[in-house]
Amino acid sequence: MSTLAAQPVPKNLRHQMVERVSTMDEQSLLRLHELDLLSEKIRLREEMSQQADAEQTAGTWENLTEVVRAYRMRHRAS
Repeated sequence: MSTLAAQPVPKNLRHQMVERVSTMDEQSLLRLHELDLLSEKIRLREEMSQQADAEQTAGTWENLTEVVRAYRMRHRAS
């Protein structure tokens, strides 16, 4: 069976996950933590991308080049 195929979600998924995490060895727990962080990064990237698309559609960033140039002029090192 392919791991890419969608797996059915058990009704007691939360309980099953808590049980699995509570019995994991330290190395597996660290791997799971890294995967959780990666998942959060992906979720935030998607959310930020959607926000940026909405702002661009609304015309918020039409003069982005000028805004960046002005910011750099105000904050350049002396």
